[in-house]
Amino acid sequence: MSCTQATLIIFDIGINTLEVQGDKNFFQRSKECITRIIERKIMSQENELIGIILMGSNKIDLNSELYKNIEIFNKLQAPSWEMIRNLPNKPTQSSNDWFSALIDATTYFTTAVKSNKTKLIEKRIVIFTNFLKSTHINQDEIQKALEEFIKQNYRIDVIGCTVNSENCMTRDIHTVKKILETTNGISESFDQAMKEFIFYKKKIVTGNAWNVDLCIGNIKNRKIKIPVSCYLRVKTIKNDDFLKKWKHAVRDPITGKASNSQTVGKKTQYFDEANNIIKPENILEGYQYGEAIIPLSELDKPLLYKSGPVSIDVYGFTAASNIKLETLNHDTLMYIYGQKGCKNANFAIKCLAQCLMDSPNLVGIARVVKKENKSARMYALFPVQEEDFICLSMVSICFKEEIKCMAFPSTESAKFDFTLEQVDAFKDFIKNMDLDRDNNELDEYETFQIGEVPSPSVQHIFDAIVNRAKNPGEPLPPPRPDVMKLFEALPSLRNYANNSLQKLKSLFVLNYVKNKDGINLSSNNLDVSDSAINDDKDITKAEQLDTVYKYVYNIGTVNPVNDLKLCLSEGKNFHVLEKEMTDAIEILIYSDLDERQSKALEAISFLRTEAVKSDPSFYNNWLKNLKSELVLRERNDIINLLKDNKIDYILNDENKLSTITFENKDIYEVDTMEYFEENSVPSDVDELFNNM
Repeated sequence: MSCTQATLIIFDIGINTLEVQGDKNFFQRSKECITRIIERKIMSQENELIGIILMGSNKIDLNSELYKNIEIFNKLQAPSWEMIRNLPNKPTQSSNDWFSALIDATTYFTTAVKSNKTKLIEKRIVIFTNFLKSTHINQDEIQKALEEFIKQNYRIDVIGCTVNSENCMTRDIHTVKKILETTNGISESFDQAMKEFIFYKKKIVTGNAWNVDLCIGNIKNRKIKIPVSCYLRVKTIKNDDFLKKWKHAVRDPITGKASNSQTVGKKTQYFDEANNIIKPENILEGYQYGEAIIPLSELDKPLLYKSGPVSIDVYGFTAASNIKLETLNHDTLMYIYGQKGCKNANFAIKCLAQCLMDSPNLVGIARVVKKENKSARMYALFPVQEEDFICLSMVSICFKEEIKCMAFPSTESAKFDFTLEQVDAFKDFIKNMDLDRDNNELDEYETFQIGEVPSPSVQHIFDAIVNRAKNPGEPLPPPRPDVMKLFEALPSLRNYANNSLQKLKSLFVLNYVKNKDGINLSSNNLDVSDSAINDDKDITKAEQLDTVYKYVYNIGTVNPVNDLKLCLSEGKNFHVLEKEMTDAIEILIYSDLDERQSKALEAISFLRTEAVKSDPSFYNNWLKNLKSELVLRERNDIINLLKDNKIDYILNDENKLSTITFENKDIYEVDTMEYFEENSVPSDVDELFNNM
């Protein structure tokens, strides 16, 4: 016997549903809400049955015991698009009372369960009616019905009429309230219900447990083993992962749909330069390093590093301050519980987590092997306290090779000092943008709930599928406003922060740099956009170039030669620009990319040409330092490139300020690093340049 849950919808389509609520009548709003319920149930892919009973129908089912004007429109079954397409388009001239329909729904539930041999773990009835058609029932019938509702564990809800509102004050409301209280049901208006149905819900799936022993204190083969179950808590997934597996099919030329007689198969083949098929046994598998492919077949893999059996070995405990957020891989976050059926295991995990919470800022460090003899990883174990349980969380610590190296300019310079007025302005701005402010000041749906915000892209994909299923062949609509709002800042907070934001703009005049076609653009405005730079598409090239000259203010690695030309045209000091230029050149040289190295050689050549016109001392000292560093790094390839491109020192013959002559060039070349350091730019001068 299969276990599932079922929802039976009582849809009032009688003449009383012509009552207008806003710009639509009750029938139209009921149909929209029912359509949304079915759509969400289809997309959630849950094991749930749904059925529809029409109240006020003109049809009479002679084979059932139902009252007149009550029709079984859809039997309990899996939700489908056909259900939505077949919903009535307009109300009838008939009517029937809601209590009769409710009794018929419970009777049908009992019959359907017996015939389908299905065990329902949850039975829910949702009534869509405005209760304008009164029912004639006595207290004995009501009491008998309530007892049956409790016995069969029904939950009865009402949508479209809030029993406590002034819009729903009929003489039957007292009975409705009593039924809702008895069955723990709710009543909601259409607006309230549609707010809950705005977004699709994901399928509720219980994760598979990874059962393993958590070992502590591995000293002389003596250790504590706690049998635990680990569940994946967080996993970053792509939008397609929310969808069912993509399927390929052969189009039937007659029907235009997927063919029932032909299927799609896949086959991989390899071809040589002459388009001859290469046999699988002649294909060499391996890794390409340098100019050769290093063979490594499946037969060689068992000889690689073996990590041992599946395990979680706690190495020890350390301060949480030693674990930086940027060194953690949150895609692997798991929760650790004691294994089911082992009371002592649950007790031990709870005790360990409690001790870590009581000991300020302590976390565990563990070596984890998820598959025997597969790569081991290091994990950090954090204590977690949820609403009704305490456990451990386990998140992977990144290896050094997984962390990207980034070079940022130092912010310790005096030019980064800020004033007290700037600090106060930012504090005021932060206070106005506080998401934890009193909820009475914000709309209920404007509060940002961590972990509760749905993915806009996933919701739009689901919308696209629903629209294509309901309207085959029609173009897909743009994202609906409810989805687009997920991208927007909270309106109330934006209003609060407007004044403080204007003050920030006046206190922080930012130079915004935007790389566009290899050219550095900047602006002295806080909110710069592409439209601000290209407002007029009809401006001449000369005007565009003039705009570029206004915006460039430093030298980057995209086009350093062009950047230096533009900065010099602005009248900037060449000796200050030399340092920026050489920094950019060194980044390009050490990048190990041929394209960047050729760009670096071009930049050095141009820098040398400009240095000949000025004082060549900085250039000569920098080039000597560069060559010394290349020798230490054993980068003979770059040294040879400098020679091939005839990039050398500036001699006295070219500029009288140079101290290097053709005769002493070789002595200068082999001079010691200590001598170079003594003649390098003093640190106080360098700091002066940085502060300019």
